[in-house]
Amino acid sequence: MALPATIADVDQISRGALGRGRPYKGTNDAVYLFWRGTLAGEGDEFKAYKSTDPATVAFTEQDFVQEDGSSSWSNMGTFREDDSDDEIHFAQGQGGELVFYHIFDMSTDTFTTENEAVTSAVQDDPFGSKTMAIALETGGDVIIVYQGAQEDNMGLVTRVDYARRVGGTWTSNIAVDDGGKVNYHSGGLVRGASNLFHITYHDETNLDALHKSVQDVDGTLSSVEILNDTDTGAGEHMVVNPVYYDDGGVERITVAWKRSTGDDGRSAEIDDDGTPAAAETFGISVDAFTESSFTWAQISLAVDVKTVWAIWAQASDNDLFINSNVNSGGWGTEAEEADGVTANAITSNIYERDGNIVLAYLYDDGGTVTYDEFIIRAAVIDIQAEGGSYTHVGVAAGLEYHSVVIAGVGSYLVSGAAVDFFEVSYDQLTFRFRVDDGGL
Repeated sequence: MALPATIADVDQISRGALGRGRPYKGTNDAVYLFWRGTLAGEGDEFKAYKSTDPATVAFTEQDFVQEDGSSSWSNMGTFREDDSDDEIHFAQGQGGELVFYHIFDMSTDTFTTENEAVTSAVQDDPFGSKTMAIALETGGDVIIVYQGAQEDNMGLVTRVDYARRVGGTWTSNIAVDDGGKVNYHSGGLVRGASNLFHITYHDETNLDALHKSVQDVDGTLSSVEILNDTDTGAGEHMVVNPVYYDDGGVERITVAWKRSTGDDGRSAEIDDDGTPAAAETFGISVDAFTESSFTWAQISLAVDVKTVWAIWAQASDNDLFINSNVNSGGWGTEAEEADGVTANAITSNIYERDGNIVLAYLYDDGGTVTYDEFIIRAAVIDIQAEGGSYTHVGVAAGLEYHSVVIAGVGSYLVSGAAVDFFEVSYDQLTFRFRVDDGGL
């Protein structure tokens, strides 16, 4: 068995239930996946699966949450405080009317909170609660963004709503935007710096990608900002997983979408909750996936320290492509990650596995649930090489250069500070040579 890993006993994930259910790695080093399963005899279950090593060990079901019988599970959003925390928090849609809150504990492989009601029934939602996002304050209060009610404003229009859980009590169906005769959908959410939450959503009527922020879950929403470039709208394809990283005290938020014309994947950055930067292209061909009359972009974003990674399905053949933006320096050149696949409902995360930093991604490959990894940074391997030496060569552009000779291997010119080790990279492996009294 090797990657990619497929999960055979799942009937479907494409119905929006995959949504933003990212892969996660627990403190036990196991990998966890979550989705809606509908195999015969199982009813409608929201499942947790686990593998201690996806390259060698099959994913097996650990626990599930049963829907309450009124309608089927739809989309979900997930949140984890940090890599030291084994609790995953879920916002779960049911049909087009209800939202529930769950907690899964990776240390015990069980759901410790199930079906905590967030909303009572809202008005019939033509988008079927297909988008869902969740985040927590550092103090534990919860905010969930979801497809909200319809309003009769001289004709039915749709809202994006949010709910907040403060001190254990939910307040729900709060409009993110109810600006007149406009259809809003595709709500997204990310926690930025100092409990500042960023909400992204789409104006289907005017084809705009929009942003608001709120300080603390019970704060007041900011005024709206338009994110998309001026030459086209975001169409129906707003991406629902904005991402955040801290750049030396600067809060950087990245939002992405598929243009309504031309298939381009576009992104915009918001720094310190200021004016959004001009949109940039990260991919020239992005697919839009349609199911149950709802359409969304086949894109997922994830962050590695100060690098934003995008992975998406190509419009022409549904192959997977990737690109990265290092420290707000602009997107690089897109590259094909998986050929000959039919990618739908893709989601991703970044974590360490076996010493490697990987972009882990989960997708529906033409009906088959598939997990795979792209190595961002390979493991550093400590080795010993007797008889080697290093010699200080000089300084250029502020860096010290050294000649490193490894007995029986070869010579290298490396740069860096005069410290007690040097690193040489070759073919995705980094070799670390330790200096001891002038030898290696």
